[in-house]
Amino acid sequence: MKTLLSGAIVCATGLVLLLGGGSTFALWNDTETVVPAKTITAGDLSVIPNADGVWRESDGTLIDPITYRIVPGSTIEFTRTLTVSVVGDGLQAVLGHSSLTGTGILAPLVTTNLSATSPSAVVDGSTLRFNAGTATVDVKLTVHFPASATAGQRGTLDLGQVTFTLTQLV
Repeated sequence: MKTLLSGAIVCATGLVLLLGGGSTFALWNDTETVVPAKTITAGDLSVIPNADGVWRESDGTLIDPITYRIVPGSTIEFTRTLTVSVVGDGLQAVLGHSSLTGTGILAPLVTTNLSATSPSAVVDGSTLRFNAGTATVDVKLTVHFPASATAGQRGTLDLGQVTFTLTQLV
């Protein structure tokens, strides 16, 4: 019993010394405010299509989609200039387009390819890298009706509803 009492006294003495001789035990802390306070603003990415969009046959002949009749083996191209407004640092985006819709089974038979060039953005396939400001992007949507197609007669494609999108890469 005497050993147990001595051990308890030694432990109590050690605890008092660790706690600073009777003072309260506390961790130090401090708060610092960033001075001067700064605010950041989110950027913006917007696409404005220019009015220069035209449809052509692959040989360059202008066509009117209302009167043009596509046949197996035909390739037509839509070209348009997009003005892209970029507010932000190091913005990258992927260029895409809406799918072609129509009647009958013509729409699933055609294949599309989208390409772009730009004097003011870096183009790598469908990925575009922008500097802040305004960029010009020339897009070309190629629509091909394969020569091997045996269906699709009298089907339609709604070429007036094609939209282009830029989706930011994160």
